[in-house]
Amino acid sequence: MKYLWFLGILFILFWPENVQAAQAETKVRVAVNDRICTDIKHGSMIMNGRAYIAWDDFVKITGAMIQNNSISKTATIKKGNITVSIDLYNGTLQLGNNSFKGEVVEKDEITYIPIRLVSEYLGYRVYYLSDERIVRLVDGNHKYSNGQFIKTLHKAAAKKVYLTFDDGPRAHTAKLLKILAEKNAKATFFLVEPNMKQYPQFVKQIVKSGHYVGLHSVSHDKNKLYGNPKNVVAEMDQTRKTLYSLTNLNSRLVRVPYGSKPFMTAPFRNGLVSSNFKMWDWDIDTLDWKYHKNNPSEIIKKVKSGLETYKNQDRVVILLHDVEGTINTLPIIIDVIKKAGYSLETYNPEEHFTVNFWKDKRL
Repeated sequence: MKYLWFLGILFILFWPENVQAAQAETKVRVAVNDRICTDIKHGSMIMNGRAYIAWDDFVKITGAMIQNNSISKTATIKKGNITVSIDLYNGTLQLGNNSFKGEVVEKDEITYIPIRLVSEYLGYRVYYLSDERIVRLVDGNHKYSNGQFIKTLHKAAAKKVYLTFDDGPRAHTAKLLKILAEKNAKATFFLVEPNMKQYPQFVKQIVKSGHYVGLHSVSHDKNKLYGNPKNVVAEMDQTRKTLYSLTNLNSRLVRVPYGSKPFMTAPFRNGLVSSNFKMWDWDIDTLDWKYHKNNPSEIIKKVKSGLETYKNQDRVVILLHDVEGTINTLPIIIDVIKKAGYSLETYNPEEHFTVNFWKDKRL
């Protein structure tokens, strides 16, 4: 322990130059052994050349215990027989006989502690993988060297899930967006034009939050849409114009109501191609429209079974709807997807790929 403590002091004194030069509040990721910690609630960041993490996130990812006394404004973090004492009033860390003043940071009513200083005192080795902006803690229960670990991350990053939500926005879209933000997940929203006019604030929030918006028609009525190829183009273009007026996003991605089969025969698809639209269907149908009210657990089962079906596919599109039952299961759905090794991405028109039941590569 004395050796590790000595190393900790050296690392603090000789923190890598590229970290010292980093701007205040640069976001970083944290890994413990061979796992990226995706369940960090408040985020981790570099402030004034030091990497910090919220103390409740720290105890969660390390398995430590915390006792917090709000009256005396003190707290202790304990792992095994090692204890870290924190004085919130003075911003002081007590590590054994050594006291470090000013190392505890309060930001937006969240208490942050220095990752390296506390972790190494608790027995971890700490590495900053600067190219990846990752602070990695290892305690001997790891298989990979830093180089091997980075390779596994790059391989995992190649696997992407695209959560797509149809039929919004609606009154509870704000809750959906809040969950996505908390889970650090991106999505693609296929919106219908009347709802966009009813909830313009949510349309703007979707785009501002870094998600993508696709077009899902005006009427959502198969009798109106599929009577004539011109109808599909006209409704999608009207939806596009409304979206642009609200957000300046000129989206050309459509999802036709009820999916492209059997309705989108060649004349209908030709119309979309002529108007420079792209069309997405999906890989996994969760049937959430059927289950969200009375049996939402089935939605999660559909996601799990679908990911197993498409486990050898690097990009998977999942169909969901902007409905309350689905939103309530969304945190679990996201956890299932991340555990399977996927990142959750939003549609990027610069990286468009074909996902339609007709396998029409023009779309």
